[in-house]
Amino acid sequence: MASYIPHNTVRVYLYNSAEPLQFYNLNGLTAEKLCYIVAAKIKYHTCVLSNRDITSFQLATKDDVSWLSPSRKIEGKMDLWFRLRYQFNRDKDCTGLGIAAMEYYYHQCRADFLQGRSWDIFEDQEVMGLTVMDMMRYALENDINKNIIMKKVNYKNYLPYPLPARLDWVFKKKTLKKRIKEGLCEFAQSSWQVADLKRTYIAHFEKKHDNLGMEIFQNGTQKIKVSGDNGVEITDGKLVRTFDFCDITDVMAVHTRLNGKIDVTINLRKGQPIRSCEMESEQAESLISLLDGYYRLLVDYYHFLCDEYKSPMLGNLLEARCHGPIS
Repeated sequence: MASYIPHNTVRVYLYNSAEPLQFYNLNGLTAEKLCYIVAAKIKYHTCVLSNRDITSFQLATKDDVSWLSPSRKIEGKMDLWFRLRYQFNRDKDCTGLGIAAMEYYYHQCRADFLQGRSWDIFEDQEVMGLTVMDMMRYALENDINKNIIMKKVNYKNYLPYPLPARLDWVFKKKTLKKRIKEGLCEFAQSSWQVADLKRTYIAHFEKKHDNLGMEIFQNGTQKIKVSGDNGVEITDGKLVRTFDFCDITDVMAVHTRLNGKIDVTINLRKGQPIRSCEMESEQAESLISLLDGYYRLLVDYYHFLCDEYKSPMLGNLLEARCHGPIS
């Protein structure tokens, strides 16, 4: 029998914990404030998330359909995920995450892989490699002898689910277990440490994601792609070509207009504004908070693109005439 969940319960799921954080009667609290409360719970040994780290995270709906803008008021019962949202290629200066943030990000990458969100872009051998690395990491963390891992650990728990059809065929041929065992034997001869395995796991995961951090918003025939590295690209399925593009640093402001749905217009520093896009309210909120977050990380932390969705904390800082670096 499922346990009873009170009406005003907000559950925030973490990738490094089996149980969600539960909050009660948060009506009126902003998503930004809740994000900071959740971030304070995340630690790795003596390391915690810094203020700069926290600006790279946001709360997403549990089905990952939409993201909560910093100004969204928490109302009623909600299930949310705490995720690293703003990502760049690792050679950018603005991507330096702290130890606790990288540890959490490792668990986020691992969850995405195991839940089948990314396996389709990996070759068979790469799936095996991530599985073996993950099993070896678990063995080292739990002081399990490398040579008896297969007896102590169920390898099926380290494979993506549902298992890709091509690997399911290998599994049925009873060669999958043998190949994993061979991979573990090779790792057992090495001197890898837990930190090395996690860094390598993330590196392999990111290498297969050419558009790391990209989010796509579909609206009829329009498709809007946004990422910190590649900026904003809007395509139209009817035209089969790109008709609007800009870098995040070119954006000056984002305006909205309520017209049944929400018309979103992106204004640039130079030239004409990017064509307006008509969206549902949650979709508009996700898009604008994404643009605003990347802009604040890349250009100016003390600037917001859209007044309707601005960060309450930033608003307070500006009113108090505070400025300077965020540590």
